[in-house]
Order: sequence, then C-alpha cells, then structure tokens
Amino acid sequence: MTTHRGTVARCRRGSHRAWAASLCATLVVLGVLGAPATAYRKDGGTFSPPVSGPFAYNTFGPGTPSFPGRGRSYVDPVFGTEVRRLTDEYPGTSGSQLYAKNGFWNADGTRLLHFRSDGSGLILDTATGAVVRSGLPGGMNYDASFSPVDPDVLYFFDGKDLRSYSLRTDRTAKLKTFPARLGGLGASVDWIDRTGRHMLLNVGGMLRVWDRQGDVLYTGDVPAVHTHRCGEGWAGLSPDGRFVVTQKLVVREPPCQKFETAHLSFAVDHQARAVSTTPTMFWSLCGDHGDLVSASNGRTYFVGFECHSEAAVYAVDVALPQQAEDGDKQRRENRRLLKTRWTDTGHFSGVSRGEWADWAAVSIESTDDAFDSDGGPWAPFKQEIVMVNVLTGETRRLAHHRSRGIGSGCYRCTPRVSVSWDGARLAWSSNFNRRVNGRDYADTYVAVVRWSEAASPR
Repeated sequence: MTTHRGTVARCRRGSHRAWAASLCATLVVLGVLGAPATAYRKDGGTFSPPVSGPFAYNTFGPGTPSFPGRGRSYVDPVFGTEVRRLTDEYPGTSGSQLYAKNGFWNADGTRLLHFRSDGSGLILDTATGAVVRSGLPGGMNYDASFSPVDPDVLYFFDGKDLRSYSLRTDRTAKLKTFPARLGGLGASVDWIDRTGRHMLLNVGGMLRVWDRQGDVLYTGDVPAVHTHRCGEGWAGLSPDGRFVVTQKLVVREPPCQKFETAHLSFAVDHQARAVSTTPTMFWSLCGDHGDLVSASNGRTYFVGFECHSEAAVYAVDVALPQQAEDGDKQRRENRRLLKTRWTDTGHFSGVSRGEWADWAAVSIESTDDAFDSDGGPWAPFKQEIVMVNVLTGETRRLAHHRSRGIGSGCYRCTPRVSVSWDGARLAWSSNFNRRVNGRDYADTYVAVVRWSEAASPR
C-alpha cells in the first residue's frame, strides 16, 4: 500500500500534463493504486470540487470512459475517501428508497437492500455491487429492515404477520401474528433497537413495542402518525430502546401547502413493559428530516435541521420538554453541530451501535447547484457527505456527493445518506450531473469510513 500511495502522490505532482492526469484518473478509478493515505478532512474550510481535469465537476460521471462501472471505485480528489459505485442504472430511472435507517444494511455491512424503479427489491453485495438475492418475497417494502445482530436476517410486515427472510436459504418464516394488520412506520428511521430484541410496530394504527425475546407486547397505545397523506409523519425506536420517537406533521391548509411539525418522544419502561402515552414535545424548529443517536453519555438525540431562525444542524435531546413558541429555549438547551446556508437541505443517518455510536452521517444537499452550472458560490459542507459527533461537534468530511439539480424537484437526485449499524460504511445516491430526458436518475455509491486514519493535511 505504501508503494500505491507514493504513486498517487507522483500522479498528483505530474497532473499538470494531460496524459499524466488521464493515466492517474484511470488507475485510481480502476483501483490499481489503492486508497490514499488520508480519507477525510476535519477542518472548516471551503473546498469546491475541481472544475477541470479528470475529475471535473461537470463532466466526470456515468457514460464517460474513465468513470467507474458497478463495483469499481474512485478516490474523491478533495477529501481522499474511496467511493465505490454499487449500482448501474444509468440512463434509467432510479427506484432507490435509501434513507436514514441503518436497517437498509445487514448487521455486518456486507449487504444492502435496494429497490428498482418497478418496486422490486434486491440484496446487493456492498463490496462488488453484485446481486446476492432478487425476487424478494411479496409484501416486502421500504419499511423492511435487516436485523442489527444477525447478518442473515431481514424483517418485513405481511398483513398481521411479522416475518423474517433468510438470505442464506432464500426462505421466509413467521415470527408472530399480531391482533391487527401491521401498518407502515414512514420508512424513515429504525424501528428495531440496537440489540435486536425490541421492535416498534404499527399494530392496527397504534404504535406498540414488542419484546421479541419474551414475546411481550407492551401496554400503551400511541396513535400512528404515518397516514400516507401529504407524506406526513414517521415513527421510530431509539437505538437504546428507551424512546418511541415520532415526527408529526399537521396540515393547516390542504393539499399540503402549509403545515407545522412537532417531534415527540414517548418513554419506554422495559421493567413495567409499558410505553408512556404522554408525549414530550422536544423540537419544532424544522421538518421531518433527521435521525436518532443514543450516545455514550446515556442521552438520545435527534439530529436534524433548525430552519426557523438560522440555517443549521442541531443535536436535540429527545427527553427535554419544550414549547413551540419558545424557539430560543430550544436552541439554547441543545447543541448546534453545523452551520449551513438557507439554500441547503439534507438528510441524516445516526450510528446505532459500537465504537462510533456518538456519530451521525449528514448529506448536505444544496439547491443552488444546478445541472451543468459552475455550482454557485461555494461554502463549507456544501454538497458534502459529513460525519459529525453529537457530543463534541467534531466533523469528518468524507466526500462531495456530486448530485446536482436538487432544487429542480428531482427526489431521486437527493443523496439521502444511510450509515451502517456500526458506522463503518455509508451509502448515498447521486446523479453525477446527469439529467436523462427528465428521468429521476441516480445510482447508489458506498464508502468505508476509515476511522483509524489521520485527517488530511492538505
């Protein structure tokens, strides 16, 4: 690897020559040179993608000879992270439902649940992009989740039944039949705690916690917030299993033109086998995008935007009661993690378990970066994939996701970052500045987070 890294350095020094730049890009993309010595940045500087050369922002993308095919990788020229292309759907329409929950990943991060534009599901090898399983069981949709502890198991809802699917045997098994149909949870955040023991279920329109080990359905009915109307609402279970958390959208003027949001938590008492039906409103300063982190200090945080009085990302304590009319108190009692811009939106994915459980992944998605443009004014974190520590605010800036035209209403263009259960891997969607006859195109990319390596000195 030392030899490869030295070659990378020589390539960079020689990249003023067109032939050297082309050769270096090809070697890096093909994986010949291996990973660079650094894999992220920690500082707060402004770093735009290159506008010329082999990784030029407007031209490096699917359909060009130097761009990696499925299972191949390139090294981000700014931040040093190796980025691997997992799918090859260009120039078609993407059907990816990738989102915040770790449950898109299996327990060891070697498999990823992916959906095609026709709604059919695939299990992909995260190292090669190869299809491990196709023709997944009927009824499996975006609420399906891998087990956080068993790499072979994928859970899904089927009428009143909670079922498991084995990747190894390609067979399903019924875990339990519940008293009523199992409804959706919003397909946003995780509904299984990090031990795999406790699950949040929508049983006939009521949120209930089920202890899988003891086969106990806890008392305490919390009305489900996901009604398939106006995209409203999601519900999840905190990684430590101590809170049911919901995002409630209140439509004020249908059809979905004006609304208010409130993030609520409901305490779970495992000793009493009960969920409190009294909500704690802990955040009302922005919309639904966010995820949960149960940190090493014993607190659970919602990581999401503040978009009322400032453009920023906050870590919000889900146990602290707040009032919607007192935004100053909400900001004062929580931690600002990133300062963003009013033209930035984004998505979040929290790490659930392991050494990096204080961290969350963020994809900053900038609406002022139009297709085939110069990208507009650049700023820290613009169009970046970033890891952030919810307790300290430390950042690790990994890559530019290079998905453009986010402000044009292209949903599949949004990266919607998703981190594996242990924080070792990330996945996101990107169109790499490719607009295909109005189609909602994007492919899925993955990266290994090189936590042990030093930050870039560049």
